[in-house]
This record gives sequence, C-alpha cells and structure tokens, in this order.
Amino acid sequence: MASLLRIVTVFILATSLSMAAGCAKQEDAKPKATQKKVSKKAKPASSDPGTDEPESGTISFPNLAGKSSKSSKSSTDMPEEQPSAPPVTQKVPEQPASAKTSEPEETIRPATRLGNVSITDEAGPEQEKFIKSFEDHARKRRPADAAKVNVLTVDEYEAQFKNDLKLHEKFKDQFIEVSGIVRSFWLNGVNQRFLYLAPEDKPFDYDMVPYFTFDREPWGRLAAGQKVKLRAWYLDHPGWIFEIVEKGESTAVNLTADEVVAEFTADRSKAREKYFGKGFVITGKLKQIRKQGQHLGSVIFETTGKLQVSCSAPDTPNYVTEKLEVGKPLKVYGELTLVDDNEMIFAPGFIITPERESPAKTTPKP
Repeated sequence: MASLLRIVTVFILATSLSMAAGCAKQEDAKPKATQKKVSKKAKPASSDPGTDEPESGTISFPNLAGKSSKSSKSSTDMPEEQPSAPPVTQKVPEQPASAKTSEPEETIRPATRLGNVSITDEAGPEQEKFIKSFEDHARKRRPADAAKVNVLTVDEYEAQFKNDLKLHEKFKDQFIEVSGIVRSFWLNGVNQRFLYLAPEDKPFDYDMVPYFTFDREPWGRLAAGQKVKLRAWYLDHPGWIFEIVEKGESTAVNLTADEVVAEFTADRSKAREKYFGKGFVITGKLKQIRKQGQHLGSVIFETTGKLQVSCSAPDTPNYVTEKLEVGKPLKVYGELTLVDDNEMIFAPGFIITPERESPAKTTPKP
C-alpha cells in the first residue's frame, strides 16, 4: 500500500512538470509584435532637431524638406514657416549694335522729349539749345511748299481731333489750314506753347482745343479777338504743329502801366466794359520779380498811381527770366482777371522779348 502511494505521488509530480514545460514553450512561441514594453526612462535629445521624437500633445507631419515639423493640437499654433527660395533673376540680352538707331542724338532728342518738362530746371542757354534743335527737326520734316493744303473750319478740325479720326493718316505729307478767332494762349513748361481758336460766329461760347504753335511767343504777334489763319504739318510728337500764315488787324490794347492804372482809377466800371474780352500789351519798367520756388512767379511794373500792376507768368522758361533786370524795359501780354483798390492782376501773363516779334502777313482792311 505504501509502495502504491509512492508511485501515484511520483506520477503526479511528473505530470505537473511536463505541463509547466509546455506552457513555457507556448509563451516563447508568441510573436514579439504583441509584446509591448513601456520605458519610463527619457531618451537623450538628438543633435538634429528634425529627428526628435514628438513631444506630448503634438502631432508630427512631413514638410516639404522631408523632415518633420511640429504642430500643437491647439488651433492657434501654426506649423513652422519654411524659408522661401531665392528670387530668380532673368538677364535681358543686350540689344545688338545693328538694331540700334544710327540717327544722332541731337536729331532724335527733340522728337522724343518735346512736351517733357524734364528740362524746366536747366539753365537758359541749355533750354535755348534744345528748342533750336527741335525747330531744326520740325523744319526738316515740313512738307514742301507745293504740297497739298487741306482747308478745314475750326469745327471740322476740332471734331476730328476730339474723335481721334487720325488726321495725320488722312493727310499724310500734306498741310492742313484752319482759320478762326484767337481766344487765349497757354504756356506750360519750356517748349509747350499753345493758342486757342474759336469760330468767328461764336468767339466766346465754344469748347476749345489747343493748337501747338511753331512760334515761340505767339502772344507777341496775336491777341484775343484777332482773326488768324494757321497752317500745320504733322510730327510724330507733339502732333500737328501750327505756324501763323496770315493775321487780321490787331485787337491788342497797347497801354503803358501808368495809362492802364489811370483808366481804371478814373472809372473802373466803364474801363471794364470797354476792355471786356481784350488782350493787353503793357509796357513799362520792371519794378519787382516775385519767385515761385526756383522759378518766376510774377512781375510787377513801376507805376506812379496807387494801383499796382502785376502779371502772373509762372511757366516762363529760364532763357527768358534770366534776362530780366529790375529797372529795365518790360513788355507783357496779359488778360485782366482782377482789379481791387490796391492791385490789377493780369493772368495769365506772357513776357514778350524783342527778338521774338517777327512779322507775319497782315490781311488788308476790307
């Protein structure tokens, strides 16, 4: 009996050891992917910030450089900004010498710069040199005297001008001729001189366009209300350029500074009515020059009366103003704009220089 009990006990122990060994083998046979081990030790920081493990509370995503940048779960945090690529510059090839114009600078300069005020600050001699080069340039491109002359009324010219009907293509290498009544003048910069025409039947109620004149000082030859015939030829710039070919009897009011003061002092209302719409040519001596910045603003005449006579001429070129001298004779064309108890103002005013008073044909009186 004792032997039997001993045999049973040995059998139970052997069976238990065999079962324990089988369990161990099954545990070792399980895939390692199912075994998860969490380490509480901190990983040392990498020297490359792009290879760091993401911190708690952040999401990693790839950027354009192939590294990971960090973004907080919070909507207020933005991804790291990537450096922009350097700008790409494109080199423009230099124009070959054969493609460049062979025309000399002195010839092309007036055509490209006329009307540009870039020479306003240049000294008088330089301005005169530029204007003379333009005048030579314009003369060379003037059609022959025998060229066809196309006669237009003021209305016809201005209608086509305003509607851009390309008169220069219609009348290529020809003249156009326009007759009318002078209304006023305009000077803007060194070489922009214009006159305005109106039809004879409506000299005051008319929407006028400017006529660029070849004459440097058309106000020295014409006056408001005077009949005139203009002839023009075309340049690429400034366009139609007009010269005076005939003029009617002068309508200018020729007075000295003292005479105009005397008339308006005696009876201002009567003088206004007498000279309404007229252009004045005033002579006398220069008393004062008023500056407007670096340029001429106005000139003041010497007078013996209580009224001061001033003419506003802010766009007068330097080649004219540099020759002005206080106490010397002065001649100005102007239109009266203001008379009060202290001053008479003519604006706009245009200085007339002796060398610019060239004659033009005058039509005989009827």
